[in-house]
Amino acid sequence: MLYGAPPVGTAVGEGSRWPLVPLGACMAALAVLGLTVPAPLQTLLEQIVEIVGR
Repeated sequence: MLYGAPPVGTAVGEGSRWPLVPLGACMAALAVLGLTVPAPLQTLLEQIVEIVGR
């Protein structure tokens, strides 16, 4: 299939859209965390910096 037309009867493309759901969820989380950092996560990061900075 890489070099030429696929054989007759071969399905082309994704069989289902469900495998794309985790990818979409990760992209949404990346967009949200790229715009804002939730307060609990901010607190956690500050505590980590305090511990590492000792």
